[in-house]
Parts: sequence; structure tokens; C-alpha cells
Amino acid sequence: MTDALHLECAEKIVSAIYPSGNLLSSFMFGKPGAPHWDMQFGTEIFTRGREYLDAVLYVRRHGAPYLRLISIGDLRSMITSFVTANFWHIGGNNFPPRSSGSYGAAMNLANKVALAKCLAASPMFSPVPKLSLFPLLTLNVVNSLEADNFFLVSAEQLSHSHVITDARRMALDGTHFPPILEWEGIRRPVVGWLGVRSPLPQISEKMAASVLGAIALTQLPRYRFLFSGRKIFGGRCTLDNGFTVALSDEGHTPPLMHDMLVTSGDHVWLTELNSLFTATDRPTRSKLRALEYFYRAWFLNPRERFAPLCMALDALLGVEHGHTAAAVKFVKAIVDPSIDEKRLRLLMRVRGAVIHGAAPDVFDSESYEDYWLTYRADPIHDLELIVAKCLRTAIFKDDLKYHADPLAEKIAALRASGRLPAVIEPDTIISPEL
Repeated sequence: MTDALHLECAEKIVSAIYPSGNLLSSFMFGKPGAPHWDMQFGTEIFTRGREYLDAVLYVRRHGAPYLRLISIGDLRSMITSFVTANFWHIGGNNFPPRSSGSYGAAMNLANKVALAKCLAASPMFSPVPKLSLFPLLTLNVVNSLEADNFFLVSAEQLSHSHVITDARRMALDGTHFPPILEWEGIRRPVVGWLGVRSPLPQISEKMAASVLGAIALTQLPRYRFLFSGRKIFGGRCTLDNGFTVALSDEGHTPPLMHDMLVTSGDHVWLTELNSLFTATDRPTRSKLRALEYFYRAWFLNPRERFAPLCMALDALLGVEHGHTAAAVKFVKAIVDPSIDEKRLRLLMRVRGAVIHGAAPDVFDSESYEDYWLTYRADPIHDLELIVAKCLRTAIFKDDLKYHADPLAEKIAALRASGRLPAVIEPDTIISPEL
């Protein structure tokens, strides 16, 4: 549906392009709907000053919400492609240009309305979701999860029912990546799939990071960063009217020592996560950012892990000033009012040194050594416990539970034989089981 907003956006775009100035694009064009081979006219369009950037920013503010999640450069390219694809409405009746003014000044109202209709139907205002598939090697989907914005299935369960475009006509094989049988390159076996529906692959990648960051929270802390030497890979296959494949030697999870599971017990919180992707308010978006930061930290060594963990906590806080006081208040409210406030404040001083540049390396912080001396505990590990607990409670209200210890039986046997102590008292700021 075309309204005044679409007309205003179209007006700003065409008023910012000229027949001379700084080159924006050189292209062939034809009548609306003409096939590629029937583009009979060639032209160039130009910009002057910062008018075109202003038009791009205006579309970003008033277009589909996902536009605020991509770079200005990517949106500028989208708008330029829109202009060249619909140039007949802009310059078809004025070709070659009969004046040096903007195309907007030369267009009649009928052509502006026609262009506005095209803009209203474009992905910038009426986005059409595309399916991006991410291969999983360390995540065993015992019970599949089907939601509006994403799904999790085992390798054998991937089918045409998940595909939302004409790509459903292609033969699929979910047991290998890429899952397209006509793919002529190497195909490698997978365990499961995370499918994400969004207008652009780069948005799907951000959503996948939030989903997998949340799934990482199901791991007991002692296994979350316990990695093996196994070889894994990543990549993405996006299905639209055709398909595109991005290959990567970096997995979508670290090479975990023990595979993670998705069971029916995870469906409640996964459904809650699905609903977050459709929200546009800042607090909800901040929750998704916090999960993204936690996901980034998952792959890193302890030295590099500390900063993104701090950022995950800051994203949950959503404050611009007084981070330390706000963080202490937030953690006590979310985790436990009886938590050692003095210890928590010292941990936040370590955070402050890293985030504000006093200690580019966490090990350089004076408070890092003070923390060890005072509490005989690793502040990096303590922060990870605090952040994970805050994420689980603040976002999922503790519907997200730890999965069972994969070594529970072996640990019980070792304790029964006296080879392990019955109880190990942790030195951590909160219990790792909390």
C-alpha cells in the first residue's frame, strides 16, 4: 500500500540524483518489467553534496525495522539498485535529461506516484523473508523446534516444508552441507540445522548468533568452554528463487568436548526467544545484543573473552551513565540480594578498567590482581557466571535450564570409589550450578 511516507521517501531520493556531478551509477535501463536483454538505453546518474546520504538516512529511519541493523553503505547500495531498476519512472520521459537540475525537479506527479508504489513494494518497506540454513555439528536436535523466525531440526528432518520460496523445487539433502543436491562442490556431513528467516543473509547471521548464544546458556559452565580438537566447519546456504552458498572453516559453535542437545524441555524458552525477533523496542533489542555478545565470547580464550562478557552485561543494563552502580544494583536484583557486594564492586572495577581503556588487557588491571589476592578466584570466570545467570533470568525468567551433566554417572562412580571428594566447595562469586 502506497501512502504519503512512500511518496516523501521517493521524493527525497529523486531530488538527490542529477545528470551530472559525482558519479553514482552507470547502467542500462528499459520500460518497467522489461527483461534484462531488452534494456535498450544506457545512462549515468550522479549526486551532489550530501543530499543522497540524507535521503538514505531518511529511508533508514522510516523503512522496515531491519534497515537499522545493516550498514549505511549496504542500504545506500540497496537504494541505488532500486533507482537503477526503476529508472524508467525517473528519467524515461526525460531522456536524455533536458536540464541540469535534479531528476526530482523534472518528474511529474504521476511518475513520482508510480515510483512510490515501487518503493512501497520493495524490500526496504515490504521485506520478504529468505531462508538461511546454518549447518550444526555439535548440536544434537532430539526434538525439533518450529517457530516463525527460526527453526532447529536434525539433519534428517530438513525438508521442502521449511522452504518459503520457489527454491522448494530444488532437490534437498539435509544430511550434508550444502543441502542442495545439484551443488557440484564438496559436500560435508552435518548433525543438524538452524534455519533463520529474514530479509537479508547478514540479518540471519545476527539472529543465528542470538539463538546459538542462548543455546550456549544451557551448558553447565564447566563444559561451556571445554573444547576438543575435532575439526568443524560453518557456512551458510540461503534459499530464495535460487540459492547462494557461503563456505567457512569456522564453525557456528566452538569444537565442544560434549555435544549440546535441543529437547522438548527447551521449547518454552526457544519460543520466547522467537518472539523477541519481532519486537522493535530498545529493551528487547538490547536483550538480543546481549546474547550476541555472549555468543562472541564463547569462541575466545579467557583473556579476550572478558571484554565481550562486559558488553553483554552492559547491553542488559541499557544505561548511559553510572555503569558500576547500575550493574551492582542490577546483579543483586537478578542474581541474589545477598551476593557479596564488596566483591561484586571489585569485579566491576576490573570491568571498568578494561572497558574504559585503563587496561587493554584484563591481566594489566590492578584490580585483577587485587581480586585474586582478596578472593582467591578468577574474575574472568566469576564474570562469566554472573553474566550467564543474568541472561538466563532477565531474558528467559529461568525457563532456560541447565542440561544434565554428561559425565554425571562417571563422577558419581568416582565419588563412590573415593577418588573424588563428595563435595567440592567453589571459590566462585556464585554457585556454578545457580
